[in-house]
Amino acid sequence: MKMHDEAKGDSSTELEKRVRERTAALTRSNQALQVELEERMRMERALNEEKRISEAFFISTLTPLVLLDKNFNFIRVNEAYAKSSQRPISEFKGHNHFEFYPHDENEALFRRVVESKVPYLAIEKPFVFPDHPEWGVTYWNWTLTPLLDGQGEVEYLILSLDDVTGYKEIQNRIQTTNVLLNAFVKKFSRKEYLDQVVEFVRTWSGCRCVGIRVLEEDGFIPFESYLGFSQEFWHSENWLSVDHDQCICIRVLKGQTDPLSGEEMTPNGSFCSNNTQMLMNGLTKEERCRYRGVCIQTGFSSLAVIPIRHQDKVLGVIHLADEKEGKLPHRVVEFIESMAPLMGESIYRFQMEEELHRSHETQALVNSLLRHSLGDITLEEFLKWSINQLTTVPWLAYKSMGCIFLLEDDPDVLIMKAQNNLPDTIRKGCAKVPFGTCLCGQAALNPQTQYINCSVIRHEVHDPAMQPHAHYLVPILYGGKRLGLLNLYLNDGHRSNQKEEDFLNTVSHTLASIIVRRRIEDDLRESETRLRNLSSQLLSIQEAERKRVARELHDGIGQMLTAIKFKVEKKLQQSERDALMAAENPLRETLPLIQESIEEVRRIQMDLRPPTLDDLGLLATIAWFCREFKKTYSSFATETLIDAQEKDIPPQLKTVIYRIMQEAFNNSAKHSQASLITLSLKKTKNHLTLEIEDNGLGFDMTPVSPVKKARRGFGLTSMRERAELSGGVFTILSVEGKGTTIRVSWPKEALKHA
Repeated sequence: MKMHDEAKGDSSTELEKRVRERTAALTRSNQALQVELEERMRMERALNEEKRISEAFFISTLTPLVLLDKNFNFIRVNEAYAKSSQRPISEFKGHNHFEFYPHDENEALFRRVVESKVPYLAIEKPFVFPDHPEWGVTYWNWTLTPLLDGQGEVEYLILSLDDVTGYKEIQNRIQTTNVLLNAFVKKFSRKEYLDQVVEFVRTWSGCRCVGIRVLEEDGFIPFESYLGFSQEFWHSENWLSVDHDQCICIRVLKGQTDPLSGEEMTPNGSFCSNNTQMLMNGLTKEERCRYRGVCIQTGFSSLAVIPIRHQDKVLGVIHLADEKEGKLPHRVVEFIESMAPLMGESIYRFQMEEELHRSHETQALVNSLLRHSLGDITLEEFLKWSINQLTTVPWLAYKSMGCIFLLEDDPDVLIMKAQNNLPDTIRKGCAKVPFGTCLCGQAALNPQTQYINCSVIRHEVHDPAMQPHAHYLVPILYGGKRLGLLNLYLNDGHRSNQKEEDFLNTVSHTLASIIVRRRIEDDLRESETRLRNLSSQLLSIQEAERKRVARELHDGIGQMLTAIKFKVEKKLQQSERDALMAAENPLRETLPLIQESIEEVRRIQMDLRPPTLDDLGLLATIAWFCREFKKTYSSFATETLIDAQEKDIPPQLKTVIYRIMQEAFNNSAKHSQASLITLSLKKTKNHLTLEIEDNGLGFDMTPVSPVKKARRGFGLTSMRERAELSGGVFTILSVEGKGTTIRVSWPKEALKHA
């Protein structure tokens, strides 16, 4: 029993021990479960928080997010995505992504992500929303991330997007600004600059047709540059006038608002329609009259006209057109509007440069005409040179053809005096054009410059080989009097403008003044020639008369005085026998008087014309004259330097040289108070030069009044006249206190004709 009790006690103790161990184990398990439960509850709370945050992020984020299944069906989209697509969220579920936004390239990229299980990142990817073509091209950064299931297969796709269209537009704006600035810097003309601008706008906008019209002074707005428009459209629309036509281009250029197209007008004054047919269908027949309708008839559905301004002035418009609808979203128009002021500044500067360049070229041509007119050429040679210069002006649309007519004996007939590149038919047929006949004869009756298109008005004299062309017919007037006509040929399709007419009028006035001056000069030259011939004849007559008088003095009075002297001497010899009578004979007193008379007659004879000039020549006469001069003026010394042969001197010049020498020596003796006179006569290959120099008082060479010039003496004028009439060049050099030098040089040509 005791053993049973002991055994029972041991069992109880063991049981208690096991109970305690089990209880402890259960307690530990319970504690572990409690910890695990708490951890799970914490994780659940964390997951719920993450879910709440993710949901909040998905709903509230500004980044467009899309959850797609692996077949690209919409599971869920956030508000930002729906807003960027302008669709309600409820519209996406149950539809495929590429059902709404078909795009072969993007679909291929999506499939590649599913196959490769690798995310894809797109940068500035362009996209056009098919349900919103008016948005134009948009740009997106987007990421497509695959979500894998437990087996590592793609279960879902997350598409996140970032609209970078605005950033891209800023980039484009900066790029465009740089392109336009570089074009302005690198291009040499407005036309080259606008050609590049048109090409750029066409590429950037995607419109097939782009043109830039520039307002001219006469009110026309031609296409300065264009791409895409047909030749037929250009012929129809190129020469619109703000004064005579009405259309969208005119109203935009004038800044006029049009209530009929108010919805198509932007705040900056541009017109934009992406469905012109719908616009016209909404107008009445009367309202349609306010539109030319050529753009719609041509088939343009998208149309925009954007003004180009410089400060507050509209210089032109940008014309965009395309046959497709929706090619001109407002943001494209707004972007071009933002670039238009830069284009306007460039156009304005080019216009100023062109104005300065044309002004410079006009002045340069006028100066060239004036300078060339002073040359040693005939009027006809000058007119030929002038028409050649005029038909090569680079900024005028000439065919390098033209002619100049003048009026001569018959005041009603134009005579062609100069031409450039005219065919023989025109040269011969238009050599003389009576007033009122053909284009030139009719234009001669009008004092205004005329532009004539020969496709409308035909020539009476016509060359079949001539291509279609036009004319500027510019009257040459002086003081209202007709002098002639300037006829310039122009390229076909050229339109007149006021700047060209102003330029041609300036040239015409210059030609008129030159023609009048040259004719007056010709008359004066002819008069001077007649006067020179008369003076030469008078000098020749004078020399002949001197020679005759000298001969008569020698043969008449001289011989008579010699005879008287002989008889008186004979009488005195007869009376010598009576010494008393011889001493008292009065005839002895008259004998010296008779001898003096003989000497005086001989001196007068030599002054009139020394016989040695005809008998012995000029060189001997120079030597004789110097000896006689020293006898008369003993205070003077003379020196001669002769380097010429008698045969080198033409007979007509011998008298001229002798008279100049005679006058120069006498002037020096009377006025110079010199002690030495040096005479040089030198013959070279091309010249014969006479130089007479003294060491006297000299005189001031400053120009003087006619009265003082007359007082200075007739001698200088006489010497100059003799020299120039014989073809020589007369010069005089004098310095007060240092003497005077007279030089006459005859060129080889004058020696031949003397």
